[in-house]
Amino acid sequence: MAFSYGAQQCAATKDDMTDAYELGSEMAREQLSAEDRHLLENIGDDAVIVVPGTYDHIHQVLTSLKIPFKTVHQEELLTYALRPADQTVYVNCANSFPAAVARRLRKFVDDGGQLITTDWALKNVLEVAFGEFVRHNGRMTGDEVVGIQVNDPTNPIVAGFLPAAKHVDPQWWLESSSYPIEIVDAQRVRVLIKSNELRQKYNSYAVLITFDCGKGNVIHMISHFYLQRSETRGERHKMSSEQFAMDMNASEGIKAKAKKMSHLNYAQAQSSATSSAFIYNQLAEPTTSFRTSEFKRIDAPWIGLLVLGVIVFFLSIISIVIVCLLWRYFRRRAQLTNQTHALTTNTTTGKRPIPVQIQEQPPTAYETQKMEVFVPTNTDERIHGRYPVHDDLEQVHRFYERTTKAYF
Repeated sequence: MAFSYGAQQCAATKDDMTDAYELGSEMAREQLSAEDRHLLENIGDDAVIVVPGTYDHIHQVLTSLKIPFKTVHQEELLTYALRPADQTVYVNCANSFPAAVARRLRKFVDDGGQLITTDWALKNVLEVAFGEFVRHNGRMTGDEVVGIQVNDPTNPIVAGFLPAAKHVDPQWWLESSSYPIEIVDAQRVRVLIKSNELRQKYNSYAVLITFDCGKGNVIHMISHFYLQRSETRGERHKMSSEQFAMDMNASEGIKAKAKKMSHLNYAQAQSSATSSAFIYNQLAEPTTSFRTSEFKRIDAPWIGLLVLGVIVFFLSIISIVIVCLLWRYFRRRAQLTNQTHALTTNTTTGKRPIPVQIQEQPPTAYETQKMEVFVPTNTDERIHGRYPVHDDLEQVHRFYERTTKAYF
């Protein structure tokens, strides 16, 4: 990976590169989980496919990391039996690339495979087969170093950059004539590492990008994996690889190994460690996310509709439960009201009694009048049990008048 530091530069010999990746890979492995380490130790012989190129040499990096791979040349890809479910294809930077092979790789990704490309593969592969996502912006860089920033620290693929950059600003080495990346679909292309300096110089800030396509995933970076030279921009970069091991809180065994490799500087160890961490994380990540259909393409429209449907469904269930509880509450309340009504209702008439407040009042004294009690004086025998009609009416009338005056 083109991850280095500039002011003074020196060519990295093959032995230096091998030693740097041996040290860096061991540092990176220490940061992996037990599950990821087990996965990498049991990776299949053809789980990684390398397509040779002109300039980048990912196969040398994989060899240093002890990761098995199978080499398949460009023209062989048209007929080679790729397995999208469990294979990753690395395409090295090359002068040219057949368009038909690029379209075959598109089919590979659509079916669930993972594709990793570098530098000129942007124009020869991605622009041909994935033109709706990214393309070359038409400019070319010089042989230089630019500062970089981790744009998505939550992404596990770039997790190795964070501890390595804790004590010194990270830099990215651009080989001469590298192709800056133009993002066509900003909604689906995720920038993992960016460079504000690259934006100012070449109107492109993307250094490392990724996007999902079909059931698979694509990762692309500007410049190369292979460490061909190192640069020391600051005093810390000139320090020993042992200092970098200490900064990374490496184990005592790693620190001792770094101390023996006194010919390696801080910048070389840092570059190889971040490159190793990137490759390890990228190879481990497909098993846990990219290759799991339930979690693929979480930004796909149908996934959004599915999530919306699930949310609406659960909200509907909650609403129904609330309505049922309210109905039950008011029904119970109505029953209690009816019971109270029954207890306070006249059972004979079915009407509610009108409550009347009774106040105690002293008895009213009425003026007593002397009343004459009617005693019949006629001793004659009653005829048919009756008195003479005329006398009877007068006596009754007088009795009524006396009684009325006495009480009313």
